[in-house]
Amino acid sequence: REIFPNGLNPRLEELVAACGQSWEIVQLQTLRQDYGKTTAEWLRRFRLNEKKIMDSGWGGRIMSNGETVWKNYDRYLSTCVKAFANHWSSDVQMKLRRKD
Repeated sequence: REIFPNGLNPRLEELVAACGQSWEIVQLQTLRQDYGKTTAEWLRRFRLNEKKIMDSGWGGRIMSNGETVWKNYDRYLSTCVKAFANHWSSDVQMKLRRKD
């Protein structure tokens, strides 16, 4: 909640419905596994650079929920990795064509 306030990932059904009558879905691909690997790598690098981040003064700043920036981003990235691994979240790429 603190990383993307009021952010919400739309469900695939909502994305398809949003295409409405004006767009045709030509191709749809889920990138859950790829994005899972990407977020896991981001988390690994984030943790690897903890000292540098904290020493910069940025990581220790307090966010509106009373926790440090470091803790919030660590939790966010950890949650992303877990969500992709457990099929709770995905990343979809769609190729659309405007209907004439």
